[in-house]
Amino acid sequence: MNAEGSGDTAPARPWRTWIFNPFHFVAGGKALAAGLAVITVAGAVNSRTGSHFDGVLDFHTGAILPWWTYWVEGPINWLVLSALLLPAGWALSKSRVRPIDVFGTQALARFPTVVMALSMWPPFVQRANQRMVTALLQLQQPGTVQSSQEMWAALHSTLAPMDMVISLAVVLIVLAMLVWMLILMYRAFAVSCNVSGGKAVGAFIVLLVAAEILSKIVLGFVYYLGSP
Repeated sequence: MNAEGSGDTAPARPWRTWIFNPFHFVAGGKALAAGLAVITVAGAVNSRTGSHFDGVLDFHTGAILPWWTYWVEGPINWLVLSALLLPAGWALSKSRVRPIDVFGTQALARFPTVVMALSMWPPFVQRANQRMVTALLQLQQPGTVQSSQEMWAALHSTLAPMDMVISLAVVLIVLAMLVWMLILMYRAFAVSCNVSGGKAVGAFIVLLVAAEILSKIVLGFVYYLGSP
């Protein structure tokens, strides 16, 4: 055993645990309550910006759909993934796996979606994004461009440099939040089911892909109901 402050071990960094594995501190009903609040806030922000969580791992903007679709996307994505991970936990774990722990921690793991949604909140971001979407739609017209180099050249000539900078910054923020959410989702699975190792990682990856596909199918039906 090493003495405290001996220098043989790295100092404890609880802030890293809070950021990347908060489920050691918050689980069960508390995680579920906090996670549902997170999902609700993200949906509320999206309803103001026209952005959508159209899949477990997807975030897009620009589609105009009925107000209620913004509020059901997050719950559907959360429920689909959690429902697939729970039986996997039962199969892999030697411990008692409680549904409230799996569903609660997976809900809380969606915290980065709030940051993703808020990244589209500033009006200047919305304006830049709208101009970017309009330019891309124009470039998709037949015969407009022939190669990726021509596409970037056309975008550069159509958009103001600041629009491209803003859009790129938002993309980087969204990607960073997506990576963070993936880490949280796996940690939530590992802690709530008390599993680790290659089997746990492999099961998580397979079920995450399955959840992405299934959520797309379910949300496709939702969007069909909401279409004019």
